[in-house]
Amino acid sequence: MHHYPLDYKMQQLWLHDTQCVLLDAEDLIDEIALEISKFTPDDLSYLMGDGNRLRNSVLAGLKLNIPSSIVDMRQQLEDIERKADANFMNELYKINQFQSVSKLQSSSLVDAS
Repeated sequence: MHHYPLDYKMQQLWLHDTQCVLLDAEDLIDEIALEISKFTPDDLSYLMGDGNRLRNSVLAGLKLNIPSSIVDMRQQLEDIERKADANFMNELYKINQFQSVSKLQSSSLVDAS
């Protein structure tokens, strides 16, 4: 049985798109860390007493950007997944077509006489 690699260009596109989303996630984490670094130790001590207070303070500082950013990143990842699935199915179809043609070409008619 032959191994048929997936289309190299599609692999590179998938990798690039995924890396872009990961960079967006890193940027968001950096924004959160920067916002948290603005608090004094006393502020953090108070805010850490209740996880919701810390979260709400960070969200307020970032103008509620975090939830929408996460939703956007998730949508981008789902789009990448759909494209990868479609490409994979297309490659499987090509393999199936190739194998069908190969079987036809390698078949021989045997004369029963």
